[in-house]
Amino acid sequence: MYKTMDSGVERDCTPEEIAEIDERRAQAARPVVPDRIPMLNAHLVLIDEGWMPELRAFLDTMPGPEGEKARAYFDKALTMARDHDLVLAIPAVLGKTEAEVDQLFIKAGALNV
Repeated sequence: MYKTMDSGVERDCTPEEIAEIDERRAQAARPVVPDRIPMLNAHLVLIDEGWMPELRAFLDTMPGPEGEKARAYFDKALTMARDHDLVLAIPAVLGKTEAEVDQLFIKAGALNV
């Protein structure tokens, strides 16, 4: 049972207070999705997750200057931003969910290479 101090007197927490405490603890335990990750880390996790071949194939089929820019970003950028157009396209292109992309960013952000 949770306890709290109310006007200097210890008392049991109400069910509402317990729910609020539990929710705060759950929020604190959730990993934070990084806004930006090192591109090397992104590539390593994409390889580990098996997403790289399909993503490379997509990039290779993009025509014209936009395709060249996309490939340059993916191959030469130092970081990958979560809100970049290519990253936002991953769910549709690879059939992944936003939660799966978030997990990729969390894993890549945790790598120490």
